[in-house]
Amino acid sequence: MGRVERSLALAPVWQVGHSAQRERLERVDLAGAIAAVERGKLGELEFDVLAWLGQQWWAQGASADGVVRFTWYGLGRDLFGAEPSGTHRKLAREAIGNLRGAVVTLSGVDVHSGKLTPSLFSDVHILRSVVRGRPRGESGDAVVDGGQREDTAEVRLEDWIVAQLLGDVSVVLDWQIQRELTGVAKRLWSYLAAREEDFDATSWPGERRLDVRLDDNAAFEALGITTKQPRNARLRLARAGARVTEADPRFVRITVERIDERPRPARYELRAVRRLDAVTVNDAQSPQLQLRGT
Repeated sequence: MGRVERSLALAPVWQVGHSAQRERLERVDLAGAIAAVERGKLGELEFDVLAWLGQQWWAQGASADGVVRFTWYGLGRDLFGAEPSGTHRKLAREAIGNLRGAVVTLSGVDVHSGKLTPSLFSDVHILRSVVRGRPRGESGDAVVDGGQREDTAEVRLEDWIVAQLLGDVSVVLDWQIQRELTGVAKRLWSYLAAREEDFDATSWPGERRLDVRLDDNAAFEALGITTKQPRNARLRLARAGARVTEADPRFVRITVERIDERPRPARYELRAVRRLDAVTVNDAQSPQLQLRGT
């Protein structure tokens, strides 16, 4: 499982796809508010690492100090699904560094109180500190360092994230699906997971629906699509929706629908329909993988 604080899961600061990532980014989220990040690249890998750390913190007892203990081997294995190579560990360390250095601006939330306050912005860090061993190959005293000390590490989540997670303001993600999805599909999937409570009942028993207006390019950027061609953006989002429904049995369909029949201006929305009682295909082997909202 993965676990992410909800406002971070919703924030449009996660850069997806193969284009070069930027250390400073400013975007408008789907609620029309500005969100930004600077001093650190936040991409798919950083999002996966954050979700992994959140679940490790929870599994280790959800300590109030926010400390998470792990090994680079374990992190690399779970991230990349194989025996982690030196390159894998290097990528994991870089992702931790980006999470440590990034300053994220979240709109509409007071992280000191945890309250939603539309007129306020909160500038926050994600990781407070990182404690790690000496990388392999650097000089040191093996007796002092310990046999495998270089493979162990600790991070400390920022206090505001700990408070939110302890207050159940979090998004629980199926780790296997999260690893399977990439690009816009992963961004869309995590966004919909964060909006789980906003799905409304439909006339069809056992189904709930969420409609999201797609009024301009800012709406597509919030979901990781940066093309300036509206038609191409709609096609990419529709394809991402199809990938999500294929990977996650919770969803019945995710489509881009035209909601205005007049020739101009045409208006569109994202429509996501999910089941109330869906479980993952691996639920029989691992009860803890049951999806939330069942």
